[in-house]
Amino acid sequence: MGSELQFYCEDCELNFESEPDGTGYEQAPCPSCGDVCMTVAFHEEERHRSRADRAAFVGAVSPIVFTGYGFLVPLFCLACVVVTEITAEGITKDDEYYQMHAWPLAFAMACAGTLCLVTGKRLAERFEQADDQTGNEETEDDETGDDETRDEEASVPDTFFSVEMPYWGPILFVVALVSLFSRGL
Repeated sequence: MGSELQFYCEDCELNFESEPDGTGYEQAPCPSCGDVCMTVAFHEEERHRSRADRAAFVGAVSPIVFTGYGFLVPLFCLACVVVTEITAEGITKDDEYYQMHAWPLAFAMACAGTLCLVTGKRLAERFEQADDQTGNEETEDDETGDDETRDEEASVPDTFFSVEMPYWGPILFVVALVSLFSRGL
């Protein structure tokens, strides 16, 4: 007889020792429910693999959605829409005013576009100044002799869905015009 291995049944949440079932895989039937169970080591590897897969997925998706300060684009839009709705309904004392008129949403998008344009240009200028000050060139480290590039972070563009932040200004102005004329004045 072969050696017994430690198995785990997910359904019963039961650890048990048994010999493999002879199929060539490290599996055995659960003594309680009869389901085929894998070894404890297999379950631990699966748990580590799924954590690594989730981390890799998040790491791969976030540069697609935004880089640098690109996350500010949707935040500016949300903030402008909320502030405009609260202000419009507060001034008119009508809870349906924002929903019934097109201009508040257009105004909110135009404000968000302005914020994106101004903030994006300032961030780009700041990063250009950082590049100019450091030269952003390859240098040789005196102690180790390694070539390295300084301030790589300073040259990362601020993008949202691969569009740099200053360009979201005109895009949001177009969205404002479309919302204004599609819903009627």
